[in-house]
Amino acid sequence: MVWVDVLVDGDLSLRPMATEDFATMARWLSDPRVLSWFGGRDRPMSRLDVESKYAPRLAGAVPITCLIAEYDGVSVGYLQFYRWRDFAADASVLRLSTLDNPYGLDMFIGRPELWGAGLGTRMLRLVLDHLFRTVGARRVALSAMSHNYRAQRAYQKAGFRRVRLVPDAEVHEGVARDEWLMVADRTSYARLATR
Repeated sequence: MVWVDVLVDGDLSLRPMATEDFATMARWLSDPRVLSWFGGRDRPMSRLDVESKYAPRLAGAVPITCLIAEYDGVSVGYLQFYRWRDFAADASVLRLSTLDNPYGLDMFIGRPELWGAGLGTRMLRLVLDHLFRTVGARRVALSAMSHNYRAQRAYQKAGFRRVRLVPDAEVHEGVARDEWLMVADRTSYARLATR
């Protein structure tokens, strides 16, 4: 787990997740609209499920940094990052080399009424700034379901580019789904950030 201070962009902030966030996460991760893109509608999570999954991460037993996004002081989403080398089997599915120690991330906006408002792109930029400038990452890679166009647009606006389509990369709601491997690197991100 990489320690993160609160990351701030005006009315949006990313802060470390706390146990007090488990009830909010359970509400988000039992909403079929959220689950249709993150986790699957066939896998809703209760508060106990959330605690079982995320408490080891908060305790440092699983090497994933968990963040909660707040917009105007209200919790609105979740973002996590990690080193791909700690999850080599998952990296292998995507045919992602871990030689240069790339980081990975996953995220969602837990309040569907805020989808399409640009918060996802802003969350991504905050964490990319942190990973590239503070942590020293050279590359950040993630995967997006091939039919999740909204997420792909947010990732591209934040500096990610599609690298390859990976067939049957993830089973989501009982169906093997194709995913785009998308990558942002420090050099191209720095150019984007100065525009």
